[in-house]
Amino acid sequence: MFKSSPPGAKVWVNGSGTGLMAGAGRSVRSTLSPGSYKVGMGIDGPEQSTTVTVKAGVATEVKCDLFGAGCSIKSAGACN
Repeated sequence: MFKSSPPGAKVWVNGSGTGLMAGAGRSVRSTLSPGSYKVGMGIDGPEQSTTVTVKAGVATEVKCDLFGAGCSIKSAGACN
């Protein structure tokens, strides 16, 4: 799941655009196979990024603050 502040950031995974735009109050969902990924968010390119480890059956939320606070990752529990 992807969130951004301000809302509407574009999402990149491993340097490639995904076509997704991160929300604010609601998460944008994407399914990734288990593994490690570099996730970036920004308006015209990845302005903030982090490395995320995706585990099978576990929802992970990535939230990026484009004003400089960076990105945070949290487990959101089991996938439904």
